[in-house]
Amino acid sequence: MARTTAPPTGHRRWAVILPLAGAVLIVLYAVLSAAVFSAYLIAGRHLMLGPSLDGRLTSASLPQVSAGQVPPMDTEYLTDFPLWLRWMCATPTLLFTVILLLATILLVVAVRRLATGTSGAALIKPWVILAAALIVGGLTQGVADTAAIQALREQYHPSIGFNSTLTTAIFAMPWPTLAFGFLAAALAAALRTRSTQHDATTSHQP
Repeated sequence: MARTTAPPTGHRRWAVILPLAGAVLIVLYAVLSAAVFSAYLIAGRHLMLGPSLDGRLTSASLPQVSAGQVPPMDTEYLTDFPLWLRWMCATPTLLFTVILLLATILLVVAVRRLATGTSGAALIKPWVILAAALIVGGLTQGVADTAAIQALREQYHPSIGFNSTLTTAIFAMPWPTLAFGFLAAALAAALRTRSTQHDATTSHQP
């Protein structure tokens, strides 16, 4: 059963709103930047440059190459890559934008409910959904990134396998995302335990 107390007033309310607003603005900028970068990868070129300029991107622009998960290639233009491969390389970044946006929305909801004194299931639910979104989304992003890495290796470095010393990663998992997901799950469990103990204490009061 959800319980609420009087909402914060005055400076306490702004002490919650201002940091949330700042975080939302930063996330929106990051999401927009990542979405534009993904569009560049899929197109294989800078979309905002005029036709008179050579805006083609090289393989060094790929996240899988810049992160060292795939050995550097000879200068290859992304426009020469198959479209399906460009989509595969851009998919982890697109998934990251979705996870980041969803996580921010859930965090805003959860913090607002904490600030207003909401408790019980209404307080716990956003943290449960956040944990699921981070863990499932992180695993999905990692699988997509690993698939892109393997596709790049097979396409341009067929002699390099998972056991090669030239590779730096077997599974490209977003470990920070997964870690935050498990932390959110732990917080949800702690809030549920606290709510259960509070209900038990209240029920025994005369």
